This record gives sequence, C-alpha cells and structure tokens, in this order.
Amino acid sequence: MDLFKELIELNNKIELQKLAKEIYESASDDDDDEIQFIKETRENFIKKYDKKNNRQFRICSTYNSSTE
Repeated sequence: MDLFKELIELNNKIELQKLAKEIYESASDDDDDEIQFIKETRENFIKKYDKKNNRQFRICSTYNSSTE
C-alpha cells in the first residue's frame, strides 16, 4: 500500500510540474530576472496544489458503466 501511495504522490507532482510549465511559459529571450520569477512562480504553484486531499479518490454514489 505504501508503494501505491508513493506512486500517486509522484504522479501528482509530475502532473503539477507539467501543468505549471504550460501555464507559466517562458520565452527564450527573457532576461535572468524574468526567468527566475517564472521558476519561483512555478514552484509556488506546485506548493499550493500539492496537497494530500488533492490525491484522494472521490466517493461517488452512482457508477456509470456503458457496456456498448
């Protein structure tokens, strides 16, 4: 069970990193201050959304299965 938990945490972290790169893009001609600002913004985004309750499964009372 610990392995499964660690895999979920790692997957969540990777997905947040991908999302942060998409949201906070940097142009190649940015100066060092702007690049540093974008990196800090990405790190803050990851810290903000990397919470345990974001990795929990949602309990649903209905199950929709299509067998077509």
